[in-house]
Amino acid sequence: MLSHRERPVLRRRRHRASGGRVAPIYSEKRVRLLLISCRSPFLQDDRIYPPLGLLYLKSAALREVDGAQVTIADDYDLDDLAPLADFDVIGVSVMTPQRAEARRIVRSVKARWPDKVVVAGGPHVLHYTEDMEQDPWDHLVRGDGERVLPRILRREPVPRISHEVLPAAELASMPPPDRLGEREFLRHYHYRLDGLDATTMLLGRGCPMACKFCEDARTTTRWTSPANAERELSDIVELGYRAVYLFDDLFAINLRRCAPYLRLLKAHRLRFRCNVHARFMTDEFAAALADAGCAEVAFGAESGSQAMLDRMDKKTTVAQNYACVEHCKRHGMAVKAFLMIGLPGETRQTIAETERFLMDSGVDDAQIAIYYPYRGTRFRQEMDDGAIADLVFEGEGLGAYGQRDLGSDAAVRTPTLTSDDLLEIRRTLITRYRLRSHLGPHDHFFDMHLAGVQEGG
Repeated sequence: MLSHRERPVLRRRRHRASGGRVAPIYSEKRVRLLLISCRSPFLQDDRIYPPLGLLYLKSAALREVDGAQVTIADDYDLDDLAPLADFDVIGVSVMTPQRAEARRIVRSVKARWPDKVVVAGGPHVLHYTEDMEQDPWDHLVRGDGERVLPRILRREPVPRISHEVLPAAELASMPPPDRLGEREFLRHYHYRLDGLDATTMLLGRGCPMACKFCEDARTTTRWTSPANAERELSDIVELGYRAVYLFDDLFAINLRRCAPYLRLLKAHRLRFRCNVHARFMTDEFAAALADAGCAEVAFGAESGSQAMLDRMDKKTTVAQNYACVEHCKRHGMAVKAFLMIGLPGETRQTIAETERFLMDSGVDDAQIAIYYPYRGTRFRQEMDDGAIADLVFEGEGLGAYGQRDLGSDAAVRTPTLTSDDLLEIRRTLITRYRLRSHLGPHDHFFDMHLAGVQEGG
């Protein structure tokens, strides 16, 4: 909790900036920034994966703004705003299921301090800009925030709505997340992988694939530099972590590109988990991942029906999905499949084919989601344009694929499956196959829409 007692301590803290330089907080020109990670009360536990995006933004602010004081908070009390009084700028990272909480934050702050600068970023801002404009945000940061936020802190002219995508070379040179300066904050999070204390890491942003259900499809793919990756891994080891989840949408799609990072992971003796793609998985690739210390892979199998894979433009085959599992398990890695039901064209027969994949493929775990038509996806655009006749969007819901107590949104229906049918089918599959991502122990790996650093941090 950001309490009254902590405020003097916050003002005395010193932060390690890029290159090992220690920057004092006290400065006549200092600006005080609070970065808030919205709470997610709809989850069983929202303290699994730390908010990487805010750690990146903190590092960028410390490097670019002399004397900046940056605090990250994920516990706050909107009934007691006094601890927020000393901050000049408040930044809020917003995922779609957190939009109501973000609205409460900005309205509460602006009611108390109309002149305090409040900034919103994150994937919800990128795709729901018009909705966000209705609330009193001073700035809406669409895209990457590492350049825009320092300009706001320096009080330079910045439009209310900005949109930047950092070039690959610039992103590669950005300072790594300030993990060492946030030791206490990171202790609030308790992710475990392969029985080991673990944290998260991002080696690249963007996804080159074209899946129609995904708002990150066809986004610019940019990698961090091996030098930055080395620094991050050293910080992770120094903090006592023994495993890491590589949060990239798709890390393992090019063995040659992955090789330098695999060597670093192996040298630091870290177990890791990563996301792979069935189309690019080979026995050689699986062997390289395992040799570097990969304990588990996850991939978007999505469906056991070829007709459904083709409809969503997945550019994979059911046979490739089976082969992906076989390659990875042959080399001792656990395999988790992301599966989705309720897409255009879904029937009980196509779901039966997906269940067959669950039974026969050998996957160790799976997440089953009911498709939610987020703005920014090709399917949603086609629905808005009236180009899809076999899926009906029943209206905006929470927008979270995973919720406490096996809950889920069901905001769509097909000609043969109601939203209630989809909820019942999902629950049946989860309980029939005892899928541990949903039944526990909860690793909340299903919570991809809340966890990653997407454009906007």
